[in-house]
Amino acid sequence: IIDELGRGTSVEEGVGFCFAICEQLLQTKALTLFATHFTEMTKLEDFYYNVSNFHFGVNHSVIDEINTNSYTFTHVLEAGATQEVLYGLQLANMTAIDPIILHNAEVIAQQLLQTFHKSIVTTQMDSAKRAKYRLTSMLKSLSSDGQIPDVEALNELLIKYQTDIQSGTQDDSQMENDFSLI
Repeated sequence: IIDELGRGTSVEEGVGFCFAICEQLLQTKALTLFATHFTEMTKLEDFYYNVSNFHFGVNHSVIDEINTNSYTFTHVLEAGATQEVLYGLQLANMTAIDPIILHNAEVIAQQLLQTFHKSIVTTQMDSAKRAKYRLTSMLKSLSSDGQIPDVEALNELLIKYQTDIQSGTQDDSQMENDFSLI
């Protein structure tokens, strides 16, 4: 269990440090639970078949009398990466911090997010490459004991691969050609 690895570092250093350690752990057979506030770490799931993201749910509501957002922490574990954006600013809005400061912080944070997202935009070709990488990794894992995987396991891999590819631009005929090469 690893909680908040890289805490106290800059985002760039912390994410780099965490990614490197996670990639090393992924080469072992260790079951690892990793808690982090680095949302960039959820991208590991895009590159490694044996990574799954989970988060604790949050319910949103608006208090009409004062037109303020309210958050209720459900403590319910949900599959996938959180969809919360600028979570710290959302919580800060529920405090007595000067609204002008909060507004300025939100403007700056939005600008930084736009810059960050522009730098990590992946092409649909990258999606196909990721799908092929995940398929190769899964096949390698299934056959690690020297045995040929059973038909059911291979069918599951084919379905996962097709799902991954459909998030890219390749058509079915290209997908079948790719799969026949394996």
